[in-house]
Amino acid sequence: MAFDTEAYIELFFQEAEEHIQLMTDALLDLEKTPSNPEPLSALFRAAHTIKSSSAMVGFMHVSEFTHRMEDLIGYLRDNKITIDSAMVDLLFQAFDVLKEMFTQLQDGATEAKRNKTKNRSKELIGSFSNVISGVVVEAEKPQPPSPAPRPKMILLDEETRIRIDELRLAGEHLFEMTIQFYPDAQMISTRAFLILSHLNQLGTVIKTVPDLDNDTEVLEHSIILLVATHKTEEAVKKAADVADVQQVDIRDVTQADQFDLTDKNKEAESTAEQESTIPTIQETMEENVTSFDRREDKTKTQTVRVNIEKLDRLLNLAAEMVIQRGRSHELSQQLVERNGKGSIEEEILDSIVQQGMFLTQLQETIMESRMVPIGMVFSRFRRVVRDLAHARGKAINLQIEGEETELDKKIIDQIGDPLMHMIRNSIDHGVETPEERKRSGKPKEGVLHLNAIHQGNSIVISVRDDGQGIDPEKLRKKAVEKGILSAEEAASLQEKECLHLIFRPGFSTAQEITDISGRGVGMDVVRRTIEQLGGTVDIETELGKGTTFYLKLPLTLAIIQALLVEADSEQYALPISSISETIRILKKDIFSVKGQGQVIRLRDDVVPILNLRNIINANPSNNGDDRLYVAILRHGNNFVGLIVDRMVNEQEVVIKPLGGDISNASFIAGAAILGNGRVILILDAASLIEKTLGLTA
Repeated sequence: MAFDTEAYIELFFQEAEEHIQLMTDALLDLEKTPSNPEPLSALFRAAHTIKSSSAMVGFMHVSEFTHRMEDLIGYLRDNKITIDSAMVDLLFQAFDVLKEMFTQLQDGATEAKRNKTKNRSKELIGSFSNVISGVVVEAEKPQPPSPAPRPKMILLDEETRIRIDELRLAGEHLFEMTIQFYPDAQMISTRAFLILSHLNQLGTVIKTVPDLDNDTEVLEHSIILLVATHKTEEAVKKAADVADVQQVDIRDVTQADQFDLTDKNKEAESTAEQESTIPTIQETMEENVTSFDRREDKTKTQTVRVNIEKLDRLLNLAAEMVIQRGRSHELSQQLVERNGKGSIEEEILDSIVQQGMFLTQLQETIMESRMVPIGMVFSRFRRVVRDLAHARGKAINLQIEGEETELDKKIIDQIGDPLMHMIRNSIDHGVETPEERKRSGKPKEGVLHLNAIHQGNSIVISVRDDGQGIDPEKLRKKAVEKGILSAEEAASLQEKECLHLIFRPGFSTAQEITDISGRGVGMDVVRRTIEQLGGTVDIETELGKGTTFYLKLPLTLAIIQALLVEADSEQYALPISSISETIRILKKDIFSVKGQGQVIRLRDDVVPILNLRNIINANPSNNGDDRLYVAILRHGNNFVGLIVDRMVNEQEVVIKPLGGDISNASFIAGAAILGNGRVILILDAASLIEKTLGLTA
């Protein structure tokens, strides 16, 4: 069976990224608890896997570098070297070089960049050698961990025994190999087929347990192979040197006579041999199954990697089915109304309703398949917080909760940068230095807390620090100094509005520009990105106590709950997440305020209003009705009332992107297709509010 290297490369890069993250997490844990052997073991296994896998796909420079790093980690694991901050920094530098290598292999790089990475890797290998050469006492090599239970026998039929005899007569050696994988090994089947490919190049693989050619047999964490070859035992054993192999037992069974067993009576003759420390390949007629078939039944978690584009297409097809379901439902209702109840049309309608229920389940299942734990984003920040805290001379403990909270993969891919900016600002502006915290009566180590929770159809991510908090008066003064607001405008701002000044482009309170912050960029990017995702940003702060940023995001970008509204006989969709409430008012309730235009009073607040007819350049309504429908739109802490002719209904719609010039049109977030085949536009509430209040930068 030939091994397709090209097909494996994509999986290799995905797996390599996971292993680098695993090594990063393990090293951070090790830095906190140097006496804990678990992180070191995980670190060593991940390095060994990258070394073997990179050699497997032909990236020998990566394999060589990781091999040298593995040697260093081995000395740490064997207690020949003590872990300290300098060692942690050295390994982190090695991880960074590995990332550069993988990036260059995937995306390409100039020769100058490749040479720079190559030289840096040589420098680090030299550093590894210097550390290792400084070891004076050679510690005793630890015993390898005991392998998990493995299969004890293979069933040999008459045809296989005849074939074995022929190979022995041809002068070939017979080797029995028992290969044990690590309990947490990944892609075991791929590794087993790789071993099989190597062995087939050396000779003939006669039998495997389980049978790798039989789809009904399951490969767990061990495998036995019977191999015939002219090669040496050492060459055969080397063929099993692949990633995640914990132990290989091999013995020459060329002269063994267990292949002559033909009936159940002879099974007793080999009982003693069966109970030996190293099991042998034997025939048994007790059952027509291998020992793998006697394992306990247990539930197994199986996963498969799927390109997100395939899931997008699948979801799009399901969305089209939803649209057609709505169309069929509407037509069936019309037929029932025409022909009355009890007709065949009513039965058709019932069938369509049932189909709709299953289609809804299908849609939900597809959506669930797109959801991934947010922990894959949170875990990246452990290294970031450590490095930034060290750079600023601060002690910060990162606490993470809610890693299992799931979010749409497309949103996950886009929230990394906003979270990075917020964490940078918390470290630079929020958490004080150990000396400052001591003077304030706080512990010298600050706390940065990341959390994610579900809240209805949204997810709320909080970034909280126990630092000095944000002073609204300081923000007012800065806004005036930078010319963002006049003194009168700044004085009229409420405290919440002052806090949101930090999201203005170019706004910064930093006293000096650092490599972390102070250039007036970052927080405006946070707000813009979150709003593009259909979310909101909010802030809570208390001087001397700390600050919390809240990001509220939809679970998915593909489907939204919308309120259908009408203006000038055309329907439009408003995302429910952007609507605070809906009301009806009288025309006389509208009054004008200088500098604010038309407004209405809503309880104790004054809310600006705009008419959807004016936005779409339609003529004023002449229906003579004195009562008006108003949807109160919310964006952050800002509210605007939108007057519409009619509120139709609330329903779930699938967002369709717009192409061409219309995609750049103001106030339009996308389009949707209704059940009757009608295309409607989805209004962008954030843009409407910003334009009305003059907040657009």
